[in-house]
Amino acid sequence: MKRILLGIGLALIGLPAILLGAALFWLGYAPEAKPTSPPADQLARAATILADPRWTPPAGWTFGEYTRPDGVTLRFGSAQAPSPEAPIFVYVPGFTNIIEQGYEFLSDLHERGITVYSIELRGQGGSTRGLPGAENHQKSWLRDFRTYAEDLTGFLSEETGLRRGGPVILGGLSLGGHAVLRTAVEFPDSADAFALIAPAVGLRTAPFDAKGALLLAQSVSFIGGGKHYVPGHGPRSWGPERLDGIGACGSDPARAAGLQAWAIARSETRMGGGTFDWLKAFLKSAALVRESENLARISAPILLINPLADATVLPEASTSACKAIKNCRELAMADTQHCPFTDPQPKYDAALDALSGFILAQVPPPIIVTESATR
Repeated sequence: MKRILLGIGLALIGLPAILLGAALFWLGYAPEAKPTSPPADQLARAATILADPRWTPPAGWTFGEYTRPDGVTLRFGSAQAPSPEAPIFVYVPGFTNIIEQGYEFLSDLHERGITVYSIELRGQGGSTRGLPGAENHQKSWLRDFRTYAEDLTGFLSEETGLRRGGPVILGGLSLGGHAVLRTAVEFPDSADAFALIAPAVGLRTAPFDAKGALLLAQSVSFIGGGKHYVPGHGPRSWGPERLDGIGACGSDPARAAGLQAWAIARSETRMGGGTFDWLKAFLKSAALVRESENLARISAPILLINPLADATVLPEASTSACKAIKNCRELAMADTQHCPFTDPQPKYDAALDALSGFILAQVPPPIIVTESATR
């Protein structure tokens, strides 16, 4: 009888463990969809949408590549302002976004006398992807987000020549904003100021909380499934709604359609989603950049543009981070979605005015030499 009871007990303990192991194995090794090309009618429609002048790059725009010591190349573009003392704004696009999707507001900043750069993180856009093979081309994969900070700091260094002009302001949207904040934490002197636009400091991870999502990602990575898409992610699909301005990024239909049109038109820059290794690195980094003692190390000016109707990240987490930074100013934007530069004109203008004003404020006032001082 004791043996029977022991056997039942072990079965009751073992069965959940077996089921859990099977579930983790399925998450890490289930068959994945293969990337496909958009239909011809969408390619044609995307070309029509991108003929809109708002998708024209800033005047004098050129592309280049920055090569890291490990051989990874980062795609960037730039347009110089007429004045050599002009402030320099370096923009990091968000998750799965590309440089071209920022042309409208980058052009507007450039017209206000600002030198503009945009650089894509490794694994994003036209930068080197994390995993080899065409089947993995759309996967975002990285083991440690500190690498993003090292890449951006290297790009901002004297070696590239970028810091030989006016003050440098590093800014980014969503994942780009997270990478910018991680850079400010790890390398506080890498830029003269930092701009965070809806930074992915707190990620919505329903049905799990952040700790549960991290445990899941760690478990799948532990059994070797770290290069598999997380649930809900996969190669980009091509439903017709993609070009109808539908989405959670912004509420201006024309601007939202433009974001999707770029993804359709530029096959080599398309992104699908994140992997378990990437998610694990993301959640660990998010916890690190929310720590008050880490944020307290930042002394450079910070601007936080915080959309309060954000359905992608947690705006309250960004507010808390801003409060822990000595010199952080928050623009809280009510009824604004994740991408304020994809919203209707009044919200677009409010975000643009705040960002350009912050950038231009970093230019030191001219030194006035009085007659008495020259004697």
